[in-house]
Amino acid sequence: MINVRITELLNKDDLKLATRPYTIKGRMQVRYYNGRWSYKIIEYKNKSLDDAPIDEYDYDKYSKNYVIFGAYVNDKCVGFALLEKTSRTRYLYVREVRTDSEYLSQGIGTKLLQHCFDKALALGYRGIYAVTPDNNLDSCRFYLYNGFRIGGLDTEYYMGTNNEGKKDIIFYRG
Repeated sequence: MINVRITELLNKDDLKLATRPYTIKGRMQVRYYNGRWSYKIIEYKNKSLDDAPIDEYDYDKYSKNYVIFGAYVNDKCVGFALLEKTSRTRYLYVREVRTDSEYLSQGIGTKLLQHCFDKALALGYRGIYAVTPDNNLDSCRFYLYNGFRIGGLDTEYYMGTNNEGKKDIIFYRG
């Protein structure tokens, strides 16, 4: 296992982390019934790449409203997380957790999420939440693996866009 250090971002250029579009392998279908969320994974025979542009973050813009944590191996940034600084709710929003594609599946995203969770608790919040499209199975599974639970479904966000048909799943931890 590699030695990863999580700290506030050391260099604003670290937000220019190499990444790739996610593979659409299927969809997580969620259901709310009798006060409980459940889900079913629907796997697709044919996989495709998501064609939505990957967010590029301007440090000066995002540092005003977000705490930005970096994951470092030696002095190389291999991941980052954007955590909302304040919230009107009992949870802070994790806008993004991104890991360099060369370092995937090495626990870096999990360490970043844990750091975000610890920061939220230290600030007096109940926990954190994240939002991900229902067709990003890797992301949905990542949040469930890291102790999140389904807490909502947004069926309207993509209406009238090129991504119509997608739904956002809201995941909570805390």
